[in-house]
Formats: sequence, C-alpha cells, structure tokens
Amino acid sequence: MLFFVALFWSLKVPNRMSLTLSRLQARNALSPAREVTALETRLHHSARRWARAMSVVTVVLIEVAFIAAVGFSKPGLMVIEGAMAVPVGRFLGRAMCYGRLGGRLRANQAIELVVQPGHVDGAAGLRPVGGLYFFQAMLVSLIALYLSVWWLLMELIPRFEARYGYWQDAYLGLFLVALCCVAAAFLLPMWTFHLSMREVKQALASEADRISIKIATEERALLSMDGGLDATHHQEHLSRLVQRFRAIEKMPTWPVSTGLRTWFMANMLALPLPVVAGLVPVFVQSVLTGA
Repeated sequence: MLFFVALFWSLKVPNRMSLTLSRLQARNALSPAREVTALETRLHHSARRWARAMSVVTVVLIEVAFIAAVGFSKPGLMVIEGAMAVPVGRFLGRAMCYGRLGGRLRANQAIELVVQPGHVDGAAGLRPVGGLYFFQAMLVSLIALYLSVWWLLMELIPRFEARYGYWQDAYLGLFLVALCCVAAAFLLPMWTFHLSMREVKQALASEADRISIKIATEERALLSMDGGLDATHHQEHLSRLVQRFRAIEKMPTWPVSTGLRTWFMANMLALPLPVVAGLVPVFVQSVLTGA
C-alpha cells in the first residue's frame, strides 16, 4: 500500500518542478520568462533520460541484493522486486536531475535569480524551492519508513522473523542509507541557492552598515524635536530604515522558512523511532543479562 502511495505522489514531481518555476516567476524571483521556459523544457528532457538510466541501475542493485540474500530460490519474488524497483529508480533519476536546478540557474547568465530580503515568505522569496525539495525528501522518507517498520516487525514478531529474518540485517543497513538519502535529497539541491543567497547577504552588509548610521542620526534628531509634522516625517523615515536594516540582517541564506525547517527536523527525528523501539528491548535485555 505504501508503495502505491509513494508511486502516485512521485508521478507529480515534474508538475511540482513546473509549479516551482512558475511561482518563482510570479514572485519576480526569476526572469526573463522566455529563458526560464527554455530551461524548464531542457530540464524535463534531462529528467526523462535520468529516469530511464536510474531505473536500470536500481533494478540491478535490487536484484543483486536479492540474490545475495536468498539466491535464485524464489524467482517469482525476484521478478516482482525487480518490477517494483523500476518506478523507484525513475523517481530517483528525476529527483537527481531536478536537484541540479540551482546549478543550472547559476551557470545560465541569461537568467536572473533575485533574492529579496524581507520577503513575506520567510525565505527571501525562494520558499517554493525549499517546498519542492522538501516534497522530494518526503518521498524518499517513505522508503526509509518502509524499511524501518519492516525491520521492527521482524525484530518483535516471531512469525515475521521466521519468514523474513534473512532480510533483517540488510534492511537495517538500507534504512541507514535511506536516512542519509532523505537528508541529502533536501539539503544538497539547495546548496547552490544557499551560495547565491549568502553572496547577496554579504553584498548587502555594507548597505546595512550605512543604514545603521542613518538610524542613529535620525534617532538623535527625533530627540531634539517636540513633535509636529516634521517629527512625524522623521519617525516614518526612521521606521523604513529600521525595517530595511532588519530585513538585511535577518535575511535567511537557505530557501526554507522556519516552519518548513521544523517539519524537516521533526521528520528526521521520527523516522528512526521504529528502529529505536526495536533496539531498546535488546539493549535492556543485554544489560540485565550482563548484570
């Protein structure tokens, strides 16, 4: 069931990529439209090639792991495992290709990526980027969840251990790999965006320094005023300066909002819980036996 849920959502990844580019353009974070459209077309073509290549690689890896575990004693199950590996590989191929969006944008001098300090989305106008890669990471996390839950069932239920126990060590190792892949699927594609955002923030640092001097000057001027229209104008100007200063100083250097970052961390902490739940009784028993 989990496989079909993941398959359904994985088919939406190309649409999510197109939506991300559209939203960035709507926020004036990406332009011009003609160049962005051309980039999108090339990106989708590359994604289809990556999907085909990774489907072959994934099938080979799954079949090798299957043969290493049970040999050729279950050819029917071997075929089923290989067939299920195809859509998984296609998703991984597309995800890897779309993960290179930042690098393509950075290398394309005809496209302008605009970082906007103080943007209401909490990510300098680039939150759709974080949303895209969070979506891909959550799909990868379904693989980790599947592995951890099955490992727990084999650990705690004798019937599952007797029938599938030969997979237990392999599943634990694959779970650890999958957990690393979840983090990589979220963080690595955003690295190039992080570099661009950091460069913008560093470039704006001198502006923030100049604004801080103006703020101090305006505050001193206000102290010498008794009110009136002139004081109101100075107060409004001071408010704008403070707003701009704070926007620069607090500008994030990753295209994710605080809420999205919290959800990702919660997911990373929750995924190992089935494995921890299975290891705790083993640890307690070993301590008691040793005592």
